Amino acid sequence: MRKFTLSVLFFTFYSVLYAQIGVFRTYEDYLNNKVVKEYSGYYGTGHFANNFKVVFLDQNGDKVKIKVDRHSMWGYRRGDGKVFRVNEKNIPYVVIQTGKLVLYGNYTTKFTEDGVTLEENQFGLQVSLGLDSEMVRLTKRKLRKLLIGDDRALRKIDQMKSVTSLGKLHEMVDFIIAYNNSNGI
Repeated sequence: MRKFTLSVLFFTFYSVLYAQIGVFRTYEDYLNNKVVKEYSGYYGTGHFANNFKVVFLDQNGDKVKIKVDRHSMWGYRRGDGKVFRVNEKNIPYVVIQTGKLVLYGNYTTKFTEDGVTLEENQFGLQVSLGLDSEMVRLTKRKLRKLLIGDDRALRKIDQMKSVTSLGKLHEMVDFIIAYNNSNGI
């Protein structure tokens, strides 16, 4: 498992000061900051054989394990205010950047002052058109599919030249940041 750091400006779209820790049943609940149950802390996220659980701490400091299931949760917020969404395979992904395109890192993503450190593993980056649309694995082909009809963006994607998987990943992340910062390329 390789680790790499992306020096990206990630945009915070939540208020840590008043952020509730817990599970959002729906996107609307997230927008309204309405958690199913508020917890006093976040303990971690883990999986066994791709069956994910998120662990919160109740008011007594006891661990409460909740199965990650997209049918019963849109996502959750942990103690530092980071928001996770659950994809169609019931895998949680942390929101790294929002805009027209939303970029997601896997549950092992670490945030530092220098950027975002990701572990390269079977849970690659995901992207979506907005916070409540389908999340897909970040590939050039899927990025093209999301932006069909935006000829300028498609030309930029076609101009990506990297041959290594890491180089391609950096190019796509740079593209997403530029796209979000310019409201289109």
